Amino acid sequence: MGEHVTGLPPVAPTEGATPPDRRRFVRVALIANGLAALPFLWILWFLWGPFNFFRSTTYQANFYDIQASAMLHGHLWIPKSSLGVEGFLVGGHEYTYFGLFSSLLRMPVIELFPGLANRLTAPFMLVAWLLTCLFTAMLIWRLRMMVRGGVAMGRGELLTLGLLMGTVAGGSVLLFLAAVPYTFSEDLMWSVCLSVGCILVLLGMVERPSWSRWLACVPFLIFVNQNRLTTGWGCALAGLLVAAWMWFSPKVEDGRRWALRLGALSVIAVGLGCLVNEIKFGSLFGLPIQDQVYTLTNAYRRHFLRVSGGEEGVVFLPSNLLAYLRPDALRLTSSFPFITLPAAPASSVDGVLFDRLYRTASVTASMPFLFLLAAWGVVVALGRRARGQLAAVRWIILSIGGAAAALMVWGYIAPRYLADFLPLFVLAGSLGAIDLWRRLEGSSRTTRRWWVVGLVTVAAFTIWANIGISVTPNEEWSTDQVTNYLKVQQSVANLTGVSLKDRVATGTALPLWGPADRLFIVGDCDGLYLSTGEKYGAAPTEQYQRATWLTAELGPGFHHTFSARFSPLPAGARTSVRLVTIGGQSLDLTVLSGPASEVTLVFSLRGPEGVGYGYRLAVPTNETENLSVITDTAKHSAAVTVNSELVLALPLRTGAPISASGSLDSGGVSIVNTTSLQPRPTLCESLR
Repeated sequence: MGEHVTGLPPVAPTEGATPPDRRRFVRVALIANGLAALPFLWILWFLWGPFNFFRSTTYQANFYDIQASAMLHGHLWIPKSSLGVEGFLVGGHEYTYFGLFSSLLRMPVIELFPGLANRLTAPFMLVAWLLTCLFTAMLIWRLRMMVRGGVAMGRGELLTLGLLMGTVAGGSVLLFLAAVPYTFSEDLMWSVCLSVGCILVLLGMVERPSWSRWLACVPFLIFVNQNRLTTGWGCALAGLLVAAWMWFSPKVEDGRRWALRLGALSVIAVGLGCLVNEIKFGSLFGLPIQDQVYTLTNAYRRHFLRVSGGEEGVVFLPSNLLAYLRPDALRLTSSFPFITLPAAPASSVDGVLFDRLYRTASVTASMPFLFLLAAWGVVVALGRRARGQLAAVRWIILSIGGAAAALMVWGYIAPRYLADFLPLFVLAGSLGAIDLWRRLEGSSRTTRRWWVVGLVTVAAFTIWANIGISVTPNEEWSTDQVTNYLKVQQSVANLTGVSLKDRVATGTALPLWGPADRLFIVGDCDGLYLSTGEKYGAAPTEQYQRATWLTAELGPGFHHTFSARFSPLPAGARTSVRLVTIGGQSLDLTVLSGPASEVTLVFSLRGPEGVGYGYRLAVPTNETENLSVITDTAKHSAAVTVNSELVLALPLRTGAPISASGSLDSGGVSIVNTTSLQPRPTLCESLR
């Protein structure tokens, strides 16, 4: 303990001591993470909508809950079709490819509070974020003590470490994950959390191995391998390489015994992950991508797999390197929030076919503060002067970096995957910051002040860039979110003298695609739409329904409202009414008898191609129910909500003319058309 790790004179042992700077460091950590919580929590709980502790996307936010329920029943297979296109059909059962970790967390919650099922994504993402903040602070402190011991911590170094913690928590890809609280984001949030925790406990073994520190490694290595494959293997490899270092290091007391224990634990952790994969998919490694429902239903995916030979390959390397590392993969605009994702999806080098390409910022452009510190940390760790414990840190950096490197051969580019770089940035960035201020110790006060100004400037840009990326539209937004966002944009534009009208196009039908932030008005403000800039040529259904365009406002031509009351029906009786006619299709309501004081509502979309039904909904009799019926021929979509609860969402196959039924009162059903009472689409009208 106290062994010098950077080539400078040895520092005094500090084990068991309470360094004078610890209290200052804790205060800075609390302030940094407290400030970072402001944008993070607003994005997670609000994001242009009302407060919702359980906020989630409409779809794909309950996969872990479904798997947890299956595990409570003693198996890993889940009900068929419960995951939509994300399920895997193997051996007559359906499985999810997501790991068991988040489902294990949910099992006791769902067992004790079944009403919380399918509502736990945002709360568990918050837990993962809080633990990431804690582990990051602990990691920085542990590494600082390993590298510099009890050397006094100056204000410049303290501020830089505070900026590092604040930027990780409130100025990184973690904000983008919070903006889309669904299974894919939670998976990556826990990946970052568990990886940083793994690094922390492995550094503990490097610093001073003991039974308590080895036991701390057990849950992290096992759980990270039950969460995400690439980071799980990266952490396990780090454990093996640290074990190898302990085996050969003469200064580690009883090093070979600890090496065997840590190496065995790393192998067991990977083995347990392989065992789960074998149970689910019949193989120790990999996924049977040909058996995924999406592959079975999407011709482009099957073509992509035939051409590329799989979802991984060196052929994807140039495109991924360009997408994730290019310094200009960010866009500055004259409209709020002024910094956002690139205007178009990532480019494919030499026409290489990809499964999917999204608008994606690079780590160099969106996280320059973390990237630059991490780059210097890698130089320090790989340098010839790195000896002793820092030599072991080198192997952890290389292993964790391998998880990010694995992303480079993946045939799918998306902004959420920037999370795979974050554990590397936390470790290498901490080392870079610590070494930077070691080198600045003998410099003048003026030099140190200029460094502080530069670091604060780059950190501020990094934080605002990630806030901007996170608060701008994505494909999961609701109409209310889009409307509120545009209203804020319009208010800011009024202050800056920038007109949103310059982004507006008009027509009778939506084009297949529009550049990011383009506004489009259909008809006489029948609909106002905002383009995300994403392309959906690989998904015909999404392209047909104009998924590129988000709905901001709908006028009375597309949005119809009804006030309904239902009388009790005799047992076995039913009655039907037609609410809206759309060309050759109609949207009907069938009322079925139910238990005492209840009837069951079934909405259906009928046309030449058949009938599509919505969810059944039981409602009380003799009470007013508010029906919202959308027949949006611009986006080819029909939707019905009853008291804001979605009960039908189907594609429209025919277009205008549209006619809505008037008021009627017959067969125990009383319906009043209240469309004329709805507010006008004022935002749309202000942009014409």
